[in-house]
Amino acid sequence: MRRIPRSLPEQVADEMRLSITQGKWRPGMRLPSEDALCRSLRVSRGTLRNALAEIERDGLIIRRHGIGTFVRERPLLRNNLNIILGITEMIRSMGMIPGLASIQVLVENAEPVVAANLQCEAGDEVIRIDRVYTGDSERLVYCIDYFCEALLGNVEAGLERPEAIKEYLVENLSLLKFLRQELRLALDHSSMRLCPLNAPRGIASLLEIAPGKAIIFLEEVIYDPAENPLAYSQGYYTGEAALFTVSRLS
Repeated sequence: MRRIPRSLPEQVADEMRLSITQGKWRPGMRLPSEDALCRSLRVSRGTLRNALAEIERDGLIIRRHGIGTFVRERPLLRNNLNIILGITEMIRSMGMIPGLASIQVLVENAEPVVAANLQCEAGDEVIRIDRVYTGDSERLVYCIDYFCEALLGNVEAGLERPEAIKEYLVENLSLLKFLRQELRLALDHSSMRLCPLNAPRGIASLLEIAPGKAIIFLEEVIYDPAENPLAYSQGYYTGEAALFTVSRLS
């Protein structure tokens, strides 16, 4: 399977994330100065600043002008409804290590609700991906993702098989990365609908919570710049872990 190398700022950001998630840098702690970080990480100031900007976007640190950069107190699972942000990135923003408790990838015929959201015909073949996400081994989200099987036409030979897609997602965790880098799709924006829900027995079992417990149900459709739907997802978020924010522009 083809591997896409990560840039140096991304590698440095990963190293700093580990310092936070493994407790070397604790919540509320002030980070070393830029000079000290450049020396310890053996990188230039420009590379360091790009890496800091990345983990700041993740919500792991906060910069206070004239004072310094600090590790945020551990936030709730957050998603800004104005940007396309994967579940893995949201879990990282909690200061937790993301993982998968289970994953299944299969080809099936689109049911009417899936077909309507992907703007395809009912019965067309779609890829369905079922995953239970964890943060520090705690089950947080059950997500079902769909995209049209026809989108696999330009993928590298062999990667179109469900087993290969599963292997990719186990290693990389991110479907957004797969869509962007492997299918070469332009993910431009998404629409979301969320509502509170009492966990049905099957969902509760997957999330290891009591049936009927309050959770958040979120539907999302991701579009390209021409408003073509690329992926449709149904997510079930444990109620105490999920916090969604939206900004309104006047």
